Amino acid sequence: MAVETPTYFGFLETLQALNLKVVEIPTGSRTGICLDATRDALANNNVKALMVMPSYSNPLGSCMPDENKEKLYKILAEFDVPAIEDDIYGDLHFGERRPKPLKAWDTDGRVLLCSSFGKTLAPSLRVGWCAPGRYLERVRRLKFTNTLGTPVVLQKTVSDFLRNGGYDHHLRSIRRAYHSQLHLFSQTILRHFPEGTRLSRPEGSFVLWIEMPAGVDTLRLHRDALRHKISIAPGALFSVKERYKNCLRMNCGLPWSDTIETALHTLGDLAKKQL
Repeated sequence: MAVETPTYFGFLETLQALNLKVVEIPTGSRTGICLDATRDALANNNVKALMVMPSYSNPLGSCMPDENKEKLYKILAEFDVPAIEDDIYGDLHFGERRPKPLKAWDTDGRVLLCSSFGKTLAPSLRVGWCAPGRYLERVRRLKFTNTLGTPVVLQKTVSDFLRNGGYDHHLRSIRRAYHSQLHLFSQTILRHFPEGTRLSRPEGSFVLWIEMPAGVDTLRLHRDALRHKISIAPGALFSVKERYKNCLRMNCGLPWSDTIETALHTLGDLAKKQL
């Protein structure tokens, strides 16, 4: 299985549980997965599928331009490789237009488009969906053998919310909130974290990728922060190799508060102590 790097640690845990080998493909914080590196990975490895988040990837927040998505699909078709597309953050765009999923270029059903309402409504809903193309029957069988089905009451609740227009109104509100929170987190991090700290600039979602000076070990920072009841996601979680030791992902989904500002100040002080 080929994945972006850095990639969401939940993907890596799932692939490990399935005993699958992971091929990591470099990904940029602005334009997403590197196309040349993708071609090389598919040409030189026995890749069975590509797992990708083209719209506001976790953790980088990158969004692939449409021309890159089209080129990526052509590469997949050339090597006859399917893609599992996670579009869970696609509705959380800050601009006027929602980014198109990779699925928009799918002419032969090789893209399995997946998403959920867990990031836009509530994580506890656990209601998602999949447009698996040519793999529909196989996905149906796997769904049946793993969970039988999704609770009907939850599906009906989401369905009614979508039908009456409440979801669209909610999205407009939550996009503004996340945009504002990312700005507040970013400004506070740059003010309190070590000099030379760099941040991603996502145009959607609510996660930041933070790169600190090489002398900072974010796994150690994670342990130190827990003593102050602060939880972070160290960069080492987002790769199967020993990478991103001085990086971390910051979840900016919680409403801004004095408590959060104090926690970020404390994190900055703990990081500076390592230097």
